[in-house]
Amino acid sequence: MNKRALYVLGILLLAPGTSYSGLVGSIDGILGLRPVGDRSCLAQEIVIPEGQALAGLRWFHNDGTLAFPQLLLLGGTPSQLPGGLQLAGVELTNVRGPSLGWGEVSFREPVTSASGLAVAVFVLPAHAERTGDGASGGPGIGFRRQLGGPRAFVSADGVFWEQMNNGFRLAVEPVLEPLGGTATLLSSRGSSPDGVGVAPVEAFAASAPSETRLLPATPNPSNPSTAIGFELRRPGEIRIQIFDLAGRHVRTLADGVWPAGRHSVTWSGTDDRESPVASSVYLVRLEADGRNWTQRLALVR
Repeated sequence: MNKRALYVLGILLLAPGTSYSGLVGSIDGILGLRPVGDRSCLAQEIVIPEGQALAGLRWFHNDGTLAFPQLLLLGGTPSQLPGGLQLAGVELTNVRGPSLGWGEVSFREPVTSASGLAVAVFVLPAHAERTGDGASGGPGIGFRRQLGGPRAFVSADGVFWEQMNNGFRLAVEPVLEPLGGTATLLSSRGSSPDGVGVAPVEAFAASAPSETRLLPATPNPSNPSTAIGFELRRPGEIRIQIFDLAGRHVRTLADGVWPAGRHSVTWSGTDDRESPVASSVYLVRLEADGRNWTQRLALVR
């Protein structure tokens, strides 16, 4: 990892272990940045289901006394980082929300994306750091712990991006409506992990899987980790679980909305409590697109 990426990761500041479960819409904490530059950003990938459009967004807001100078919508691309802020197809300014509550904005016209993905970018007030929870606590957005699904990103300058840990996502939710009539189409251009190069939406459309399916795990047998691949022909809710041969649940590897494309999750031979399980044959089950797929996994220690 280069020095630029190390700096971006270093500015992440997770909230203390406070319980937020009593608030409207359960979250696990508040996330902000330190330090904050002129164009520091938090961003969340948004899945737009087939036949739907984005009418607006909801997010969990920390400090109601501060506004986000900009809320931008970029087109998303699977396996790519967001592009530059100049590629935004939608821009809102002076975006406010309540202290420790859900803010909401509506767009002038519905928004869609040929890739089925958008990226909501919250530009933070320059040099304003999060110092606490609620009013006068500084800019921040709620987060949830969730395996897999839409990705969250951070940028120190709005140019170079880093994906957050896959176990975290920002509390940013789409407000959807049926697609019909006029809509803003986002241009899907993302950056490669080193910050250069773009992937046009035409390239994504040409390579999108024609069907949803579970791919063979590699390696199988495993000792103990194995990669479980799968393809989704369209965005949607998925669940990937591990069971023993008696049908007892062992581990949930993914549970949420994922974009179309080819993906992979890793099972390290542990249960939901992160405790190692015994050598045996297990079943992995993918639930997606209204169907189920199952295959056997041999764990050898």
